[in-house]
Amino acid sequence: MDIPVSQCGSPSTYFGSLGSCASSLISEDCMRRSQVHNFSAGASAVDTEVLLKLQSQMLNFEESGMSLLEMSQRDIGGPVQRVIREAEESLRTLLSVPDNYKVLFMHGGAHAQFSGVPLNLLKRGSSADYICTGLWSRKAAKEASRQIPVRELDIGVEQLNDPSSWDISEDAAYVHLCANETISGVAMNTDFELPGKQVLVADMTSTLISRPIDIAKYGCIYASSGKNLGPAGVCVIIVREDLLEFASDSIPSILSWKMQSECQNIYN
Repeated sequence: MDIPVSQCGSPSTYFGSLGSCASSLISEDCMRRSQVHNFSAGASAVDTEVLLKLQSQMLNFEESGMSLLEMSQRDIGGPVQRVIREAEESLRTLLSVPDNYKVLFMHGGAHAQFSGVPLNLLKRGSSADYICTGLWSRKAAKEASRQIPVRELDIGVEQLNDPSSWDISEDAAYVHLCANETISGVAMNTDFELPGKQVLVADMTSTLISRPIDIAKYGCIYASSGKNLGPAGVCVIIVREDLLEFASDSIPSILSWKMQSECQNIYN
């Protein structure tokens, strides 16, 4: 599908006397958007209507005379905080997130949470169990082992739908799995319920918003934005409130779920 230049707006609208110069710079890009089939592993494809809205708001956000990129995140109740709040509300509605769960937007993508998960749950137990089904769960286990003793459980495809066969430790601080191992082609399309009272933590980077999820079956879900949620650069954490009290005393503040929750996603 080609988008005509008329839908992109006139450069002179934004650049004034620089309009003719700006026109030569951007009109060629605005002339059309050839729709292609995107089979890349990431970043995710973005709907053309969304891109057009972003384009129209980039230079003059809601007639403020400023770009959203130029606005302070510390402006209480200001545009940046409002956008973050609306994003949280949209996710809560879309995923039917229970009221006793926090929705956080944090730095570092999913890789940061490979360290963040054990550091935030360290006081729940002396070790953690990792269900290893491919590259991403093994990466998470390797990084977590720097913070807490890790048991790697090699689970075959035939065992995936039977959590009772997973040999999970009763005293594990948490049990971690990756819901979609994109490299080895192993996807978990069911929300599991562990046989014990262990906390289930899931890397849902390539799963979140692709199917309905029973959030209440998980203690924590995390997902890098660059797969299903949009551009890369942030990690979504959905965590049960009672789990905010088990962090290591030495956890860096930037990785602390509790700190981010108390600051309403504006820690910095």
